[in-house]
Amino acid sequence: MPTKSGNRFPHPTTVELTKALLLDYAKQVARLGLNQIEVCDKRERGLRAIIYASGRVFFHARYFFAHRSRHKKLGVFGVLTIEQARAANRTVRTMLAQGVDPKQERRGRIKLRHFFTQHFTEHCGRKTSFATDISQSKRVLKEFGDLYRR
Repeated sequence: MPTKSGNRFPHPTTVELTKALLLDYAKQVARLGLNQIEVCDKRERGLRAIIYASGRVFFHARYFFAHRSRHKKLGVFGVLTIEQARAANRTVRTMLAQGVDPKQERRGRIKLRHFFTQHFTEHCGRKTSFATDISQSKRVLKEFGDLYRR
């Protein structure tokens, strides 16, 4: 993977992930002066380990949904073991097989009425135009309150 400095990582980036390998690659990234590298797991399709120069390693699940490449952060190496990351990646793959976007779970879907009463008013109570916002929102919520927020 070329970087701005022109350095390339001299080791394979599609490997079977192990603890020793991740720790070794983290040292190599710092030594070579790279910002980060992405290492793919041979055993689990779509599982990626992003290794930063600081030594931190994040697991991501890379997948395609709605004709677009996407990723979902699974967690940090150390908090998650490699086997736990593989299991989380399998969960993402299961959701895809069911036709569900794994990121939609995080976003959730709430109705506009709920969003306004639970989130908007809570943060806007100190505005000088708050009373105007409330009166205008009543008309909007009457018409669109049952629509889902994206």
